[in-house]
Amino acid sequence: MSDSAIYWIWLSTAVPYGSAVGKHLYRVWGSAKGVFEADADKIRADRYVTPRIADAIVKKDLSRAAEILTLCGRYGVSVFTPDMPEYPADLLKIANYPLVLYSIGTVKDFNSRPAFASVGTREASQKGLKNAYEFGKECAGMGVTVVSGLALGIATQSALGALDAGGVTVAVLGCGCDKVYPPQNKELYDRIIGNGAVVSEYPPMTLPYRTHFPERNRIISGMSLCTVVVESGEQSGSLITARYAVSHERPLFAYGGSAGTEALIAERATRIECAADVAAHLDAPRHTTVKQPDRPQVDVASQTRQTPAEQAPNPFVSSLDSEKQSVYRAIRGEMTVDEIIIALSDAGSTMSPQQIMAALTYLEAFGLIIRSAGAAYKRK
Repeated sequence: MSDSAIYWIWLSTAVPYGSAVGKHLYRVWGSAKGVFEADADKIRADRYVTPRIADAIVKKDLSRAAEILTLCGRYGVSVFTPDMPEYPADLLKIANYPLVLYSIGTVKDFNSRPAFASVGTREASQKGLKNAYEFGKECAGMGVTVVSGLALGIATQSALGALDAGGVTVAVLGCGCDKVYPPQNKELYDRIIGNGAVVSEYPPMTLPYRTHFPERNRIISGMSLCTVVVESGEQSGSLITARYAVSHERPLFAYGGSAGTEALIAERATRIECAADVAAHLDAPRHTTVKQPDRPQVDVASQTRQTPAEQAPNPFVSSLDSEKQSVYRAIRGEMTVDEIIIALSDAGSTMSPQQIMAALTYLEAFGLIIRSAGAAYKRK
Protein backbone atom coordinates (compact mmCIF):
# COMPACT_ATOMS: atom_id res chain seq x y z
CA MET A 1 0.00 0.00 0.00
CA SER A 2 1.42 3.39 -1.00
CA ASP A 3 2.31 6.13 1.49
CA SER A 4 -0.25 8.39 -0.17
CA ALA A 5 -3.14 6.01 0.52
CA ILE A 6 -4.17 7.77 3.74
CA TYR A 7 -4.53 11.07 1.89
CA TRP A 8 -6.65 9.52 -0.88
CA ILE A 9 -8.88 7.87 1.71
CA TRP A 10 -9.13 11.20 3.55
CA LEU A 11 -10.12 13.00 0.33
CA SER A 12 -12.69 10.30 -0.50
CA THR A 13 -14.39 10.97 2.85
CA ALA A 14 -14.49 14.72 2.16
CA VAL A 15 -15.99 14.51 -1.35
CA PRO A 16 -19.42 12.87 -1.90
CA TYR A 17 -19.44 9.52 -3.69
CA GLY A 18 -20.16 9.93 -7.38
CA SER A 19 -18.96 13.54 -7.46
CA ALA A 20 -16.48 14.83 -10.05
CA VAL A 21 -15.08 17.39 -7.60
CA GLY A 22 -12.39 14.94 -6.49
CA LYS A 23 -11.09 14.73 -10.06
CA HIS A 24 -11.02 18.54 -10.22
CA LEU A 25 -9.04 18.81 -6.97
CA TYR A 26 -6.57 16.15 -8.13
CA ARG A 27 -6.08 18.06 -11.36
CA VAL A 28 -5.49 21.37 -9.55
CA TRP A 29 -3.22 20.19 -6.73
CA GLY A 30 -1.52 17.21 -8.37
CA SER A 31 -2.11 14.69 -5.59
CA ALA A 32 -4.38 13.95 -2.66
CA LYS A 33 -1.59 15.04 -0.32
CA GLY A 34 -1.38 18.28 -2.28
CA VAL A 35 -5.07 18.90 -1.54
CA PHE A 36 -4.45 18.13 2.14
CA GLU A 37 -1.58 20.62 2.31
CA ALA A 38 -3.36 23.31 0.27
CA ASP A 39 -3.99 26.70 1.83
CA ALA A 40 -7.47 26.86 3.37
CA ASP A 41 -8.24 30.22 1.79
CA LYS A 42 -7.40 28.85 -1.67
CA ILE A 43 -9.66 25.85 -1.13
CA ARG A 44 -12.54 28.09 -0.06
CA ALA A 45 -11.90 30.45 -2.96
CA ASP A 46 -12.14 27.61 -5.50
CA ARG A 47 -15.47 28.22 -7.17
CA TYR A 48 -15.77 24.53 -8.01
CA VAL A 49 -15.70 23.47 -4.34
CA THR A 50 -18.91 23.80 -2.33
CA PRO A 51 -18.73 25.22 1.23
CA ARG A 52 -19.63 21.81 2.63
CA ILE A 53 -16.75 20.09 0.85
CA ALA A 54 -14.39 22.97 1.70
CA ASP A 55 -15.25 22.65 5.39
CA ALA A 56 -14.38 18.95 5.34
CA ILE A 57 -11.08 19.60 3.54
CA VAL A 58 -9.77 22.48 5.63
CA LYS A 59 -10.29 20.52 8.86
CA LYS A 60 -7.34 18.37 7.73
CA ASP A 61 -8.51 15.55 9.97
CA LEU A 62 -6.92 12.20 9.10
CA SER A 63 -8.46 10.25 11.98
CA ARG A 64 -11.26 8.63 9.95
CA ALA A 65 -8.81 7.76 7.16
CA ALA A 66 -6.52 6.14 9.71
CA GLU A 67 -9.43 4.07 11.04
CA ILE A 68 -10.25 2.90 7.51
CA LEU A 69 -6.62 1.94 6.90
CA THR A 70 -6.70 -0.13 10.09
CA LEU A 71 -9.84 -1.90 8.86
CA CYS A 72 -8.13 -2.57 5.52
CA GLY A 73 -5.28 -4.28 7.32
CA ARG A 74 -7.68 -6.29 9.46
CA TYR A 75 -9.72 -7.61 6.52
CA GLY A 76 -6.92 -7.97 3.97
CA VAL A 77 -8.19 -5.14 1.78
CA SER A 78 -5.91 -3.60 -0.85
CA VAL A 79 -6.24 0.08 -1.75
CA PHE A 80 -6.00 1.30 -5.35
CA THR A 81 -5.84 5.05 -6.02
CA PRO A 82 -5.84 7.11 -9.24
CA ASP A 83 -2.10 7.83 -9.05
CA MET A 84 -1.25 4.11 -9.15
CA PRO A 85 -0.46 2.36 -12.47
CA GLU A 86 -2.52 -0.62 -11.29
CA TYR A 87 -5.71 1.45 -10.94
CA PRO A 88 -8.14 0.63 -13.79
CA ALA A 89 -7.12 2.83 -16.72
CA ASP A 90 -10.55 2.78 -18.33
CA LEU A 91 -12.14 3.87 -15.05
CA LEU A 92 -9.97 7.00 -15.04
CA LYS A 93 -11.65 8.08 -18.27
CA ILE A 94 -15.05 8.73 -16.67
CA ALA A 95 -15.93 12.06 -15.08
CA ASN A 96 -16.56 10.79 -11.56
CA TYR A 97 -14.16 7.92 -11.00
CA PRO A 98 -13.74 6.66 -7.40
CA LEU A 99 -10.94 8.33 -5.48
CA VAL A 100 -10.30 5.00 -3.77
CA LEU A 101 -11.01 1.48 -4.97
CA TYR A 102 -10.94 -1.08 -2.18
CA SER A 103 -10.26 -4.66 -3.25
CA ILE A 104 -9.98 -8.20 -1.90
CA GLY A 105 -8.64 -10.91 -4.19
CA THR A 106 -5.80 -12.02 -6.41
CA VAL A 107 -5.92 -9.16 -8.94
CA LYS A 108 -2.97 -6.85 -8.31
CA ASP A 109 -3.10 -4.95 -11.60
CA PHE A 110 -6.48 -4.14 -13.16
CA ASN A 111 -4.82 -3.29 -16.47
CA SER A 112 -3.28 -6.68 -17.21
CA ARG A 113 -6.35 -7.96 -19.10
CA PRO A 114 -9.21 -6.37 -21.04
CA ALA A 115 -12.59 -6.46 -19.29
CA PHE A 116 -16.21 -6.83 -20.43
CA ALA A 117 -19.15 -5.98 -18.16
CA SER A 118 -21.97 -8.52 -18.02
CA VAL A 119 -25.24 -7.36 -16.47
CA GLY A 120 -28.88 -8.37 -16.43
CA THR A 121 -31.95 -9.17 -14.42
CA ARG A 122 -31.94 -11.03 -11.13
CA GLU A 123 -35.08 -12.92 -12.22
CA ALA A 124 -33.69 -14.45 -15.39
CA SER A 125 -35.16 -17.14 -17.59
CA GLN A 126 -33.37 -20.44 -18.09
CA LYS A 127 -32.27 -19.25 -21.52
CA GLY A 128 -30.90 -16.04 -20.03
CA LEU A 129 -29.00 -17.93 -17.35
CA LYS A 130 -27.52 -20.28 -19.96
CA ASN A 131 -26.48 -17.35 -22.18
CA ALA A 132 -24.85 -15.61 -19.22
CA TYR A 133 -22.92 -18.71 -18.19
CA GLU A 134 -21.70 -19.33 -21.74
CA PHE A 135 -20.76 -15.67 -22.11
CA GLY A 136 -18.56 -15.84 -19.01
CA LYS A 137 -17.02 -19.08 -20.19
CA GLU A 138 -16.23 -17.64 -23.62
CA CYS A 139 -14.69 -14.52 -22.09
CA ALA A 140 -12.38 -16.69 -20.02
CA GLY A 141 -11.29 -18.48 -23.18
CA MET A 142 -10.41 -15.13 -24.78
CA GLY A 143 -8.44 -13.92 -21.77
CA VAL A 144 -11.08 -11.31 -20.94
CA THR A 145 -12.05 -10.43 -17.37
CA VAL A 146 -15.79 -10.49 -16.63
CA VAL A 147 -17.00 -7.54 -14.54
CA SER A 148 -20.37 -7.79 -12.81
CA GLY A 149 -22.12 -6.87 -9.59
CA LEU A 150 -22.38 -10.21 -7.70
CA ALA A 151 -26.18 -9.97 -8.00
CA LEU A 152 -28.30 -13.08 -8.32
CA GLY A 153 -29.34 -14.17 -11.79
CA ILE A 154 -27.37 -13.00 -14.83
CA ALA A 155 -24.40 -11.56 -12.93
CA THR A 156 -23.97 -14.75 -10.92
CA GLN A 157 -24.05 -17.00 -13.97
CA SER A 158 -21.59 -14.83 -15.92
CA ALA A 159 -19.14 -14.98 -13.03
CA LEU A 160 -19.59 -18.74 -12.61
CA GLY A 161 -19.02 -19.33 -16.31
CA ALA A 162 -15.75 -17.42 -16.20
CA LEU A 163 -14.55 -19.12 -13.02
CA ASP A 164 -15.50 -22.64 -14.16
CA ALA A 165 -13.41 -22.05 -17.30
CA GLY A 166 -10.42 -20.90 -15.27
CA GLY A 167 -10.97 -17.22 -16.02
CA VAL A 168 -10.89 -14.07 -13.95
CA THR A 169 -13.92 -12.15 -12.74
CA VAL A 170 -14.35 -8.90 -10.84
CA ALA A 171 -17.44 -8.15 -8.74
CA VAL A 172 -18.24 -4.53 -7.91
CA LEU A 173 -20.17 -4.25 -4.65
CA GLY A 174 -22.57 -1.67 -3.27
CA CYS A 175 -21.14 -2.19 0.23
CA GLY A 176 -17.70 -2.72 1.75
CA CYS A 177 -15.75 -5.40 -0.11
CA ASP A 178 -15.49 -7.33 3.16
CA LYS A 179 -19.28 -7.77 3.11
CA VAL A 180 -21.04 -10.50 1.13
CA TYR A 181 -24.15 -9.18 -0.60
CA PRO A 182 -26.40 -10.85 -1.40
CA PRO A 183 -25.54 -13.37 1.36
CA GLN A 184 -26.74 -16.24 -0.86
CA ASN A 185 -23.62 -15.70 -2.96
CA LYS A 186 -21.09 -16.41 -0.20
CA GLU A 187 -19.65 -19.40 -2.08
CA LEU A 188 -19.32 -17.37 -5.27
CA TYR A 189 -17.75 -14.50 -3.32
CA ASP A 190 -15.10 -16.89 -1.97
CA ARG A 191 -14.39 -18.26 -5.45
CA ILE A 192 -14.01 -14.77 -6.91
CA ILE A 193 -11.44 -13.65 -4.34
CA GLY A 194 -9.55 -16.85 -5.17
CA ASN A 195 -9.32 -15.99 -8.87
CA GLY A 196 -10.32 -12.38 -9.32
CA ALA A 197 -11.38 -9.55 -7.04
CA VAL A 198 -14.32 -8.06 -5.21
CA VAL A 199 -14.04 -4.27 -5.27
CA SER A 200 -15.91 -1.27 -3.90
CA GLU A 201 -15.53 2.48 -3.51
CA TYR A 202 -17.00 2.12 -0.01
CA PRO A 203 -14.69 1.46 2.97
CA PRO A 204 -14.67 -1.87 4.80
CA MET A 205 -17.63 -2.45 7.13
CA THR A 206 -19.95 -0.31 4.96
CA LEU A 207 -23.41 -1.88 4.80
CA PRO A 208 -25.37 -2.20 1.54
CA TYR A 209 -27.74 0.74 1.05
CA ARG A 210 -30.19 1.15 -1.82
CA THR A 211 -28.52 4.34 -3.10
CA HIS A 212 -25.15 2.58 -3.35
CA PHE A 213 -26.18 0.27 -6.18
CA PRO A 214 -26.89 2.85 -8.89
CA GLU A 215 -23.61 4.55 -7.88
CA ARG A 216 -21.62 1.33 -8.18
CA ASN A 217 -23.10 0.68 -11.65
CA ARG A 218 -21.00 3.52 -13.09
CA ILE A 219 -17.91 1.61 -11.89
CA ILE A 220 -19.03 -1.62 -13.57
CA SER A 221 -19.30 0.27 -16.86
CA GLY A 222 -16.27 2.46 -16.25
CA MET A 223 -13.91 -0.48 -15.64
CA SER A 224 -14.97 -2.21 -18.83
CA LEU A 225 -14.27 -1.87 -22.54
CA CYS A 226 -17.96 -2.48 -23.15
CA THR A 227 -21.19 -3.49 -21.42
CA VAL A 228 -23.26 -6.54 -22.36
CA VAL A 229 -26.87 -6.80 -21.19
CA VAL A 230 -27.77 -10.49 -21.33
CA GLU A 231 -31.42 -10.30 -20.26
CA SER A 232 -33.46 -7.48 -18.80
CA GLY A 233 -36.95 -6.41 -17.91
CA GLU A 234 -38.18 -2.96 -18.81
CA GLN A 235 -37.40 -1.65 -15.31
CA SER A 236 -34.29 -3.70 -14.53
CA GLY A 237 -31.42 -2.07 -12.67
CA SER A 238 -29.12 -3.36 -15.40
CA LEU A 239 -30.52 -0.61 -17.64
CA ILE A 240 -28.82 1.92 -15.34
CA THR A 241 -25.48 0.32 -16.19
CA ALA A 242 -26.44 0.40 -19.87
CA ARG A 243 -27.15 4.14 -19.63
CA TYR A 244 -23.79 4.65 -17.96
CA ALA A 245 -22.09 2.75 -20.79
CA VAL A 246 -23.68 5.16 -23.27
CA SER A 247 -22.68 8.20 -21.21
CA HIS A 248 -19.13 6.82 -20.97
CA GLU A 249 -19.14 6.42 -24.75
CA ARG A 250 -18.45 2.69 -24.45
CA PRO A 251 -19.93 0.11 -26.82
CA LEU A 252 -23.23 -1.38 -25.63
CA PHE A 253 -24.30 -4.91 -26.62
CA ALA A 254 -27.38 -6.94 -25.83
CA TYR A 255 -28.77 -10.42 -26.36
CA GLY A 256 -32.22 -10.40 -27.93
CA GLY A 257 -35.36 -11.99 -26.54
CA SER A 258 -36.28 -9.90 -23.47
CA ALA A 259 -38.27 -6.67 -23.20
CA GLY A 260 -35.39 -4.61 -21.83
CA THR A 261 -32.74 -5.84 -24.25
CA GLU A 262 -34.99 -5.53 -27.30
CA ALA A 263 -35.67 -1.91 -26.29
CA LEU A 264 -31.94 -1.28 -26.00
CA ILE A 265 -31.30 -2.85 -29.40
CA ALA A 266 -34.04 -0.71 -30.94
CA GLU A 267 -32.44 2.39 -29.45
CA ARG A 268 -28.67 1.94 -29.66
CA ALA A 269 -27.31 -1.47 -28.52
CA THR A 270 -25.75 -3.96 -30.94
CA ARG A 271 -27.44 -7.36 -31.00
CA ILE A 272 -25.16 -10.29 -30.21
CA GLU A 273 -25.44 -14.03 -29.64
CA CYS A 274 -22.12 -14.79 -27.93
CA ALA A 275 -18.94 -13.22 -26.58
CA ALA A 276 -17.18 -13.81 -29.89
CA ASP A 277 -19.64 -11.35 -31.48
CA VAL A 278 -18.49 -8.71 -29.00
CA ALA A 279 -14.83 -9.40 -29.71
CA ALA A 280 -15.47 -9.21 -33.44
CA HIS A 281 -17.08 -5.79 -33.07
CA LEU A 282 -14.35 -4.50 -30.79
CA ASP A 283 -11.42 -6.37 -32.30
CA ALA A 284 -10.66 -6.84 -28.61
CA PRO A 285 -7.07 -7.36 -27.50
CA ARG A 286 -6.20 -10.66 -25.91
CA HIS A 287 -3.78 -11.08 -23.03
CA THR A 288 -2.54 -7.53 -23.57
CA THR A 289 -1.68 -4.78 -21.16
CA VAL A 290 -3.84 -1.68 -21.34
CA LYS A 291 -1.83 1.53 -21.71
CA GLN A 292 -2.28 3.70 -18.66
CA PRO A 293 -3.22 7.33 -19.35
CA ASP A 294 -1.07 10.11 -17.98
CA ARG A 295 -1.98 11.43 -14.53
CA PRO A 296 -3.48 13.78 -13.57
CA GLN A 297 -6.19 13.58 -16.21
CA VAL A 298 -6.84 16.40 -18.68
CA ASP A 299 -9.87 18.51 -17.81
CA VAL A 300 -12.69 17.13 -19.95
CA ALA A 301 -14.66 20.35 -19.51
CA SER A 302 -11.87 22.37 -21.14
CA GLN A 303 -12.22 20.21 -24.25
CA THR A 304 -15.97 20.69 -24.54
CA ARG A 305 -17.12 21.58 -28.02
CA GLN A 306 -18.36 25.17 -28.03
CA THR A 307 -20.66 27.07 -30.35
CA PRO A 308 -19.44 30.45 -31.69
CA ALA A 309 -22.16 32.31 -29.84
CA GLU A 310 -24.50 31.62 -26.96
CA GLN A 311 -27.72 30.01 -28.13
CA ALA A 312 -30.91 32.00 -27.64
CA PRO A 313 -32.74 30.94 -24.45
CA ASN A 314 -35.91 28.92 -24.75
CA PRO A 315 -38.76 30.71 -22.91
CA PHE A 316 -40.03 27.37 -21.52
CA VAL A 317 -36.76 26.88 -19.62
CA SER A 318 -37.63 29.55 -17.04
CA SER A 319 -40.61 27.42 -15.92
CA LEU A 320 -38.39 24.43 -15.05
CA ASP A 321 -37.12 23.68 -11.58
CA SER A 322 -33.60 24.82 -10.71
CA GLU A 323 -31.94 21.45 -11.32
CA LYS A 324 -33.32 21.06 -14.84
CA GLN A 325 -32.44 24.66 -15.61
CA SER A 326 -28.87 24.05 -14.42
CA VAL A 327 -28.49 21.00 -16.65
CA TYR A 328 -29.98 22.82 -19.64
CA ARG A 329 -27.72 25.85 -19.21
CA ALA A 330 -24.63 23.63 -18.77
CA ILE A 331 -25.01 22.33 -22.33
CA ARG A 332 -22.84 24.29 -24.77
CA GLY A 333 -22.68 22.98 -28.30
CA GLU A 334 -22.61 19.17 -28.32
CA MET A 335 -21.66 17.56 -25.01
CA THR A 336 -21.55 13.99 -23.75
CA VAL A 337 -23.01 13.12 -20.35
CA ASP A 338 -19.51 12.97 -18.86
CA GLU A 339 -18.80 16.47 -20.14
CA ILE A 340 -22.10 17.75 -18.70
CA ILE A 341 -21.32 16.16 -15.32
CA ILE A 342 -17.89 17.80 -15.28
CA ALA A 343 -19.30 21.18 -16.32
CA LEU A 344 -21.93 21.08 -13.58
CA SER A 345 -19.43 19.94 -10.98
CA ASP A 346 -17.03 22.67 -12.04
CA ALA A 347 -19.88 25.15 -11.60
CA GLY A 348 -20.36 23.97 -8.01
CA SER A 349 -23.40 21.74 -8.55
CA THR A 350 -23.93 18.90 -6.09
CA MET A 351 -26.31 16.99 -8.38
CA SER A 352 -25.62 13.26 -8.57
CA PRO A 353 -25.11 11.52 -11.94
CA GLN A 354 -28.54 9.90 -11.47
CA GLN A 355 -30.20 13.32 -11.02
CA ILE A 356 -28.39 14.66 -14.09
CA MET A 357 -29.45 11.66 -16.19
CA ALA A 358 -33.06 12.11 -15.02
CA ALA A 359 -32.96 15.81 -15.96
CA LEU A 360 -31.53 15.00 -19.40
CA THR A 361 -34.27 12.45 -19.98
CA TYR A 362 -36.91 15.06 -19.06
CA LEU A 363 -35.36 17.76 -21.23
CA GLU A 364 -35.17 15.37 -24.17
CA ALA A 365 -38.77 14.21 -23.69
CA PHE A 366 -40.01 17.80 -23.79
CA GLY A 367 -37.99 18.61 -26.88
CA LEU A 368 -35.59 21.06 -25.24
CA ILE A 369 -32.52 19.04 -26.14
CA ILE A 370 -31.73 16.36 -28.68
CA ARG A 371 -29.32 13.43 -28.55
CA SER A 372 -27.10 12.54 -31.47
CA ALA A 373 -26.14 9.04 -32.57
CA GLY A 374 -22.81 9.56 -30.84
CA ALA A 375 -24.53 9.99 -27.44
CA ALA A 376 -23.87 13.74 -27.34
CA TYR A 377 -26.58 16.20 -26.29
CA LYS A 378 -27.25 19.66 -27.65
CA ARG A 379 -29.95 22.28 -27.22
CA LYS A 380 -32.71 22.11 -29.78
